[in-house]
Formats: sequence, C-alpha cells, structure tokens
Amino acid sequence: MIQAIWSGGVNLNDMFFWYVIVWGTLLNLVTSVLFYVAVIYEWSAVWLVPLYFLPLPYNVLVTVGVWRSAGLSTGSPVFAEVAKYSTVLYMIFLSMS
Repeated sequence: MIQAIWSGGVNLNDMFFWYVIVWGTLLNLVTSVLFYVAVIYEWSAVWLVPLYFLPLPYNVLVTVGVWRSAGLSTGSPVFAEVAKYSTVLYMIFLSMS
C-alpha cells in the first residue's frame, strides 16, 4: 500500500479525503495530544523529540502521494490543483501543531 501511495497509484479523491483529511488529521491529533501529555508530565527530551516528529513520515508520504495522484488524475484539473496545494499547506500546518 505504501508503494501505491508513494507512486500516485491511489485515486486522487481517496488520497485527499481519506488519507489526508481523515487519517492525517486523526494521526496528527493523537500524536499532538500524546506530545502535550508528555510535556505536562515532564518527560525527557529523549522521548519528546521523537514523539513530536512521529507523524512526519506519514505527512510526507501522503503529500507526495496526493501530488503524484493529481498528476495522473483524469478528473477535474481544478480539483487536482486545489488538492495538491491544500494538502501541502494542511500537512505543514499539522506538522507544526
């Protein structure tokens, strides 16, 4: 599945709505909550740093996947462009929060 996402082999609608909006939001929300709980309980930086960056590989994977799926999409070119740039902005926002 990772290869299909990375190569753009997943339908753009599925990539954008499921992998970015649903799963990306859920993953980043859960890891953010875990990170803030770890900060409250004053965990060591040895645990905080990896916990903070935990969703980053997923965020990069789905961003590349959406970008490549948009390039292969036979659907609306406007949706493809909106999906590409909004995914980049959304993943940057999620990665920073």
